[in-house]
Amino acid sequence: MKRQLPYAPFAALCAVCLSACQLTPPPKEPAVVQPFVFPEEMTVEDHRAALSKVKASIAAGEVDIDSTHAVRDAAGAGDVEYLRYLISRGANLKVDDAEIIYGNSCIAPEYDYSPLARAARHGHIEVARLLIQHGATLRGVVECIENDRLEMLELLRQGGANLHDGEFEEDGLFYPNTWRAESEEMLRYLITHGISRTLNPRCGGLVSSEPEHTAARISRLLRVGIWGPHELEVFLKENPGVSYPPSADK
Repeated sequence: MKRQLPYAPFAALCAVCLSACQLTPPPKEPAVVQPFVFPEEMTVEDHRAALSKVKASIAAGEVDIDSTHAVRDAAGAGDVEYLRYLISRGANLKVDDAEIIYGNSCIAPEYDYSPLARAARHGHIEVARLLIQHGATLRGVVECIENDRLEMLELLRQGGANLHDGEFEEDGLFYPNTWRAESEEMLRYLITHGISRTLNPRCGGLVSSEPEHTAARISRLLRVGIWGPHELEVFLKENPGVSYPPSADK
């Protein structure tokens, strides 16, 4: 006669095995490393939205002010009163090169997220004054020039900023800050304050996707005396797709 195993011990053994299987955690998926992507340029609205997310946490003492970008975002949003509050709480206004994200050349600043640069880009004069008054790192020269913030640039200069900040050399060509200027007034200001009036016509980045913009840039360089007929000839030879003056003006 066949011997049968008692049911109770057999059931208990099955329960133990099943329990062990359930307690064993599933193997972890390997972490996916996301490639670094350069951030898009932040608008005033972006800064305001970012700032609003951390205000309550800062007020409740849940986060360290300097672990957030609250100062940068207050400066970018033009929020003078909240910036005063952050300063009164001991916020750090000093930055180092870790705040500056460089483009492909690793030479010229592509995105400067320091507080004063954010204020300069968006033209927040009162914010800039407050930051300079409290010893913020002097940055923002490039932002002023590229966005035609002449009053802001003069404020930075008087505060001790170096108008040569952002100049660089690439492929054997020197790029003075006159290369960045988008108005005749800015060009004249830069030259008056010692920025080189020599701009090699072989420098890249002088051709815009809009022919009218390129023509206006050439006209400014000629009127201010940065270029003469020879430089114009070299530029047009280097850029055969550009016509100057534009055909409509001939």
